[in-house]
Formats: sequence, structure tokens, C-alpha cells
Amino acid sequence: MLSQYASSLTNEKINLKRIDKILTGELEQLHSRFRFPVSVKEYLSRISGKTAHLFAVSCYSGAVESGASVQVSTRVWNMGHYIGMAVQIMDDILDFKSNEKMLGKQAMNDVRQGIYTLPIIYWNTKKMF
Repeated sequence: MLSQYASSLTNEKINLKRIDKILTGELEQLHSRFRFPVSVKEYLSRISGKTAHLFAVSCYSGAVESGASVQVSTRVWNMGHYIGMAVQIMDDILDFKSNEKMLGKQAMNDVRQGIYTLPIIYWNTKKMF
């Protein structure tokens, strides 16, 4: 299906490699469930390989397919990456600080699933000192 939309085989191979990284990030998160402590560095690496990479691939693919230069495509990749990082961090904060009515989904769901996000990491660090 991806091949229907990619303008070249090279772009398709690049996208498949990047999709593989996103799936690896998801699997790493799955395998780290209920494992504590998680460092900020591990957390940032996990969301980089997962959410941020998804945003980056999406933005980059759009740039490449529209005929943007390598320089512009690289900048768009970086922009997508940073937006993805910010979106995931905000989602994790909202999951910790909000309620079901505000979120439209059950709050504290990550914790229940054993996924320790940035608010929990900071909370645990404060508790230790």
C-alpha cells in the first residue's frame, strides 16, 4: 500500500526503515512495562523512537513527496521530531494531571499499564531525596 504513494523505491525503503524504528520503540516500551526506575534519558529515548519518530517520518515524507530539497526535508524532519516530543510529553502530563472528562479517556492509564512517564519519574525522584 505504501508503494502506491511513494514517488520512488528509495523513498519507500527509507520509510520502511523508519517505520521499523517506530515499531521497535513500541516494543521497547512494551518490554519495559512495570520496570522501575526509569531515567529521564530512557524516557526521552523511548518517546523519541516512538512518537517523535512517527511525527518526523510523516513530516519528512510529505516534504520529500512534494519535491522539497534535501536541506528543507531535513529541517522538516527535525521540526516533526520536536513536535512529536512535545506532543508526547504534554500527553503524559495530561494523563497524570487531568481527569477522564477533560481527556476523553481514562486518566492515569499509563501508570495502570506499567508505563512510567516523565511526571512519574520526577515524582519518584523527589520522593527519593
